Amino acid sequence: MKKKLLIAGSVLAALALVAFFVLQLFLGSIVKTAVNNFAPKVTGTKVTLESASISPLTGAGTLTGLTVGNPAGWSSEKAFYLGKVHVDVAPFSILGDRIVIEEVIIDQPEFVYETKIVASNIGDLLKNIENATGSKDKAAQPTTQSGQPVKFEVKKFTLRNGKVTLGVGAAALSMPLPPSCSPTSAPRRAASRPTSWSSS
Repeated sequence: MKKKLLIAGSVLAALALVAFFVLQLFLGSIVKTAVNNFAPKVTGTKVTLESASISPLTGAGTLTGLTVGNPAGWSSEKAFYLGKVHVDVAPFSILGDRIVIEEVIIDQPEFVYETKIVASNIGDLLKNIENATGSKDKAAQPTTQSGQPVKFEVKKFTLRNGKVTLGVGAAALSMPLPPSCSPTSAPRRAASRPTSWSSS
């Protein structure tokens, strides 16, 4: 009997592991598809995500190869590229009114900044997002069931291996972004409720 119980336990453990990895793959595919299909409607530009992964148990998620194109009227094909974005969220905090983000890591970010007399590509991109989301409307800010604003706390933020390019063509000037690693502790009001993305 003991042997049968051990066998049954091993089978259940194996099934649980399979289910876990299938769930990770399934969630990853959903996230990748959602970003590639929905994000262009928000930015008004081409957006592509190469892959994503998420751990539903730990709350950690990673996006790889996120490219956001330039708005119409600008020369460069892309506005920015993020090689990797890793977010580690305290899993149960998303159920409350304060989302605790243990760590955010942005690796290999590349920004292209173009300007005209009274405009810039990044400014136009932000206007597109604002128009699509209505971010100026305070009523759109998330709240708890009791009506309290949702807040978030980022404990550690790291930016590394980044660069910014000013202008395009022969006159373009590229320079490295200084690395940043800043622990934070004060909770802040969220503009939107954080979510864990994952896909592969």
